[in-house]
Amino acid sequence: MDGAYVGLAPFVAIDGLTKRFGDHVALADCALAIGRGEIVTLLGPSGCGKTTLLRCIAGFAEPDAGRIAIDDTDTLALPVNRRPVGVVFQNYALFPHLTVAANVGYGLKMRGVAKAEIDRRVAEILALVSLSELKDRYPIALSGGQQQRVAVARALVVEPKLLLLDEAFNALDAKLRAGMQAELRKLIKRLGMTAIFVTHDQDEALAISDRVAVMGSGRIAQVANPIDIYDRPASPYVAQFVGTSNMLEARASGGVATLPGGIKLAAPISGNVQVLVRPQNFEILDASDARAGWQGRVTFGRPAGAIVEYEIDAADGTSFKIAALRDSPAGHLPVGAKVGLAVRDAGTCVVFEASS
Repeated sequence: MDGAYVGLAPFVAIDGLTKRFGDHVALADCALAIGRGEIVTLLGPSGCGKTTLLRCIAGFAEPDAGRIAIDDTDTLALPVNRRPVGVVFQNYALFPHLTVAANVGYGLKMRGVAKAEIDRRVAEILALVSLSELKDRYPIALSGGQQQRVAVARALVVEPKLLLLDEAFNALDAKLRAGMQAELRKLIKRLGMTAIFVTHDQDEALAISDRVAVMGSGRIAQVANPIDIYDRPASPYVAQFVGTSNMLEARASGGVATLPGGIKLAAPISGNVQVLVRPQNFEILDASDARAGWQGRVTFGRPAGAIVEYEIDAADGTSFKIAALRDSPAGHLPVGAKVGLAVRDAGTCVVFEASS
């Protein structure tokens, strides 16, 4: 799925949502359609409005204008406890004095579900998240990953139509975080649930989502699948927030933008433009190579797993961020080395208006 959800009817429909805190506009006319069974991530920096949007969906904040419908039901008039959502909070919000089983069953107990039914459903969901053997432990005796799974189980056991996750992996270390992202995505897909995930971590958003909604200044800047968000950002803001970017100045006319070295790109606009070139789309050459559009010096380099990340300053003052495979000839350049640069694939570059 790409861009706005295309289907018979969206499972979650958000339209014209606006929220102010005094003079500050936290959300400005936000619209988003989510299909049944989709995982959509709200991605953006702190203060962009993503958590406010999630809180409005959950019922913890009341918008000043707009509409939120879940499964064709307008939810804004419903109190929090009657909205068909389950929420996993950033800090998990587990009750320290309750066991794992009691924490997971708490929501069912508050809904007046019979004890035998609570026990059955809690046992089922704990088995689903591989926590059955820990049902009698207290939160203090659990690891961060185990606490996270308890929080997810507590949200799922009430059988919500929509699962909301607010920075749910923040407390985990990097390796456990990556593992839990994969586990949670598989679990949500296995259950056929619809989920909205909030994060400021672009890698997390790209890994877990069917589609990503990039937010900035209270607005949704672009909604697309992870590959299109990275490869075809709709604006310089999206390009620079998602992934590492090189934004190069160029001049376009007659449908063509020309970069140094005679590199020509298709350009739907004319005049001064910015050209996005991702770090891996550069080829590092000998400084004397005729294919080089730029000559420069390596000013920084560091290994990052299978690649090496370089900063290269060109003679014209442009600073480039470059990625090279560590096992390639370009993967062992010392600081100070003179090199040439060329664009590998002009077709993957993106052209923006210079003023945008």
